[in-house]
Amino acid sequence: MTGADLLVAALHNCGIDTAFGIPGFHSNPIYDALRRHGAVNHVLVRHEQTAGFAADGYARASGRIACAITTAGPGATNLATPLAEALSDAIPLLAVTADVDPESAGRGAYHELAKFALLRPAVKWAARARQPDDIPELVARAIHAALSGRPGPVHLEVPEPVLRAEGSDSPHVRVVPPRRRATSECRAHRAVDVLCEARFPVILAGGGVISAGAEHPLQILAETLHAPVLTTMMGRGALPDRHELAGGFARSPLARRILEHADAMLAIGCRFSEVTTGGWSMRVPRPLIHVDIDPRAFDCRYRADLQIPGDARRVVDQLIGRLARRPAAPPERLESLARIRREVMEAPAKPDDERSAFAAALRAAVPDDGIVVSDVLHWWDALYSRFPVYSSRTLLVPALFIAMGYALPAAIGAAAACPGRPVVAVMGDGGFFISGMELATAADLGQGLVVILDNNGELGVIRRMQEDAYHGQCHQVRYPRAHDFAAVAVALGASAERVRSPVEAAEAAGRALGARRSAPHLIEIVRPR
Repeated sequence: MTGADLLVAALHNCGIDTAFGIPGFHSNPIYDALRRHGAVNHVLVRHEQTAGFAADGYARASGRIACAITTAGPGATNLATPLAEALSDAIPLLAVTADVDPESAGRGAYHELAKFALLRPAVKWAARARQPDDIPELVARAIHAALSGRPGPVHLEVPEPVLRAEGSDSPHVRVVPPRRRATSECRAHRAVDVLCEARFPVILAGGGVISAGAEHPLQILAETLHAPVLTTMMGRGALPDRHELAGGFARSPLARRILEHADAMLAIGCRFSEVTTGGWSMRVPRPLIHVDIDPRAFDCRYRADLQIPGDARRVVDQLIGRLARRPAAPPERLESLARIRREVMEAPAKPDDERSAFAAALRAAVPDDGIVVSDVLHWWDALYSRFPVYSSRTLLVPALFIAMGYALPAAIGAAAACPGRPVVAVMGDGGFFISGMELATAADLGQGLVVILDNNGELGVIRRMQEDAYHGQCHQVRYPRAHDFAAVAVALGASAERVRSPVEAAEAAGRALGARRSAPHLIEIVRPR
């Protein structure tokens, strides 16, 4: 078997069934092996950056790792942005890049660049295969690293001569399951003491709850404590928003009011990021108990009174076990939450803005298990803060690195991971200019995903920032010409329609999802210019 054969066989043996990428001069041996083996499905995308975003969306929607494959040089450097996005949001994916012949390095070789060093800051683990027989073990180690501890992207570089060279015929490898760390019984005991003694404790659930599969234990813990659950951006759906203890996104009006009354916080699997905390302005009640599998998350901005390193699921199970030996939580906690909820609902209503109306209309249009993928656009906050989420892994948002152009390729990855599930991508025209050609990929795959595109002729988020910072002035944020994106979509193999408002777009999305199309459908919101 060649090195490329060993690579494809190892991917299959380690549980990777889907890869996204574009072949190139140095990666051609991989594609020949993919053709002959047929064990790993490959999706031909239109840009290497979107290969990374698609693998990211696949992992976010399914919890399973996917692979992005690129050639050397520009193929590999185009992966830097999606790898950084995955690293920021703790998303596991494997990047496999081909490379030039090491003996040609420094001699003007085709596609030559020290990309291994360039990509190293964007991944949590990286390795370079030096001979064919290295490959199976490195694939297994890479996937183990991606899934262990705080999940994240990993990078395996394989020079083209190694891909062509012959190795052994036995690529028998397996991925060692990640070790799930519990915490010390002493720390669990102290945490339970704090939570039981508090008058009104609150739980903040982050993405670590979802990556650990701790959603159900979290619900049991919240119900045992009678404690409301707020979520970070990455934690949306950790507790269904229709649950009586759901407090929503941490910066929502209900969440802010809950935090005003809380006298203890249990934060699980979160980092208190700048976005979630509103520039670290969020009030965090004391005492603060912080649970995270990554010790680097502790005390970054908010000092914890009790640090609990460990896997979210194991630690939550420990807390539930100790709480079972304690008296039932006082009913006054539920009464307090009900009173706070009434106060928020009875507050003088502000005129309903476009973003809130869109979030409500989209929620009505998308089934509970439907997957909504958001790009960065001027009503981005409507999705991460105002859109009710009823199940984990159904709202995919670039939460911290915040790369434009994410939504469409990530939606393609999500649809590939979860066939038959409704998928909606929401993006602005700025994001479409970056990744809109991937509509052709979705059409090739027969994916009936829906794309809502706000054609407002500007970079809306940046415009608002500039106007706020520079006394209402802005520069280079508006596109000078109007574009017909519906016509572009049809040319790429999609169907399309044009509407006049976000609410109309959400209603049209509901109709398009109900039609169960076998090709993508673009809904373009045309704004007056």
